[in-house]
Amino acid sequence: VASAARDAAAKCGLQNGDGLAALLRDGDDYHYRRGTVMAPYMQSNVVWSWDGSQLVSQMTNPSIYANELSKKAYYRALALAPDSREAHAGVARACLDIQARIDAMAEAGMDVSELQDKSAEGALAVAVAGPDALDLALQWAVLNDDATTGTLLCNALANAAKGPTAGLISALDAPDGGVRGEAAVALGRIAIHTKQAPDARVIDALGQNAGREVVRIATLIDGDAARAAQVTEALTGRGVMVNHRGDGAKGLAMLNRIPNVDIILVGDSVTGMTADRILSWIAERPVLQDKPVFFLSQNEEIAEAYSGRVAGVVTDLADMSALDSVFEAGLDGDRAQADRLAAHSAETLAALAAAGQNIGGTLGALASTLAHRPDAVSIPSMHALGLAGTSSEVAGLLAVLTDGERSDEARTAAGDAIAGILGRHNVDGDAIDGLRSVFDSDASLAVRQAAGRALGRFALSSEERAELIRRVRTTVAGS
Repeated sequence: VASAARDAAAKCGLQNGDGLAALLRDGDDYHYRRGTVMAPYMQSNVVWSWDGSQLVSQMTNPSIYANELSKKAYYRALALAPDSREAHAGVARACLDIQARIDAMAEAGMDVSELQDKSAEGALAVAVAGPDALDLALQWAVLNDDATTGTLLCNALANAAKGPTAGLISALDAPDGGVRGEAAVALGRIAIHTKQAPDARVIDALGQNAGREVVRIATLIDGDAARAAQVTEALTGRGVMVNHRGDGAKGLAMLNRIPNVDIILVGDSVTGMTADRILSWIAERPVLQDKPVFFLSQNEEIAEAYSGRVAGVVTDLADMSALDSVFEAGLDGDRAQADRLAAHSAETLAALAAAGQNIGGTLGALASTLAHRPDAVSIPSMHALGLAGTSSEVAGLLAVLTDGERSDEARTAAGDAIAGILGRHNVDGDAIDGLRSVFDSDASLAVRQAAGRALGRFALSSEERAELIRRVRTTVAGS
């Protein structure tokens, strides 16, 4: 029996009897759906396990099948070594991923009633996993460029960590813009509930998140670092969030996990893989077939050779006009994700300002959200401006307050932000006319009250204040 067990263990890749290492490796391989444990077609709606001497089936969903097997491997590792930090981290990572996938299925209108127990189990496991395990899982995600899980772990750590963690700090430099943004939000929230001053990098990143209006999401796969930096700078200037990978395998892995991009750019020099292979892989993926792909090469002959396989080529980095057709098209759904990150960042900055932290370096970014961003972004930005803004931001806020097309919530927030600024700074008297026009208008009571609160902060003469009070009787009582 012992000999048969050794032979079977060797076939499973178990070396030197280290069962824990084998189970941890299996958990990681299943999480990333590696070919060592799964072929592309290996998905099922059943997971099997032993109950004594009987095989027992448990229904699942094919989209979380690999995650279930990953979780199962980590739970076995936990049984073998309860003190294994890696096993704790693996369980938490698998549970978070399962929860997110179930939520995504529910949002897509699928019936997930039979999966709710799994979601509940995952929520409880993550809650008790502890910050050390969550942070180790986040370090794995950053190391493996696992953007989807990385953002989930940043969110979990925001509520669990007792201070800045190694994983969150490393995530500030992650290749994926979404992970960097969520790490900044998490570190900001940790600073709030621990009553500590966040690092200046965190404040700067939150300001960038809030002020960045993402028009497009781009994936850039290019091993030429200098060219990639130039392209990224040019696209960022157009409001595009660029996720760059210099390694071909990492670039394709990112596209496999996050296919909802607006544009894909592939350079003629990629680490570890040919451009030909990358383009073929993209063409073979149905989910990517409607995504415009552009080829980058300063060599016109090479560019011409690939021109028939892509939507366009870019040979002159000073001229990005070839991409105009993409920028003129409608927005992709990832815009909503970017707006959510901007909203969370603005909310965090407002809370930091309320706690007495200096967010002065972000005022310009916050003010840039007032004119064209959705209320979910602009309203928390106005809250932050009300707590930390200066007279320079009053004009933008007044434009919102006096705009009858804006929502009552936005206009009220603008009035209160102006009142907050007036409590700290002297403001040019020209603003009084705009405030009076709203105060005397047929706007809602909430909007007029906000304008009144701002007017009340001005150093008005007794006669001016009496006139405003008399107008109230006229406009409200009609006498």
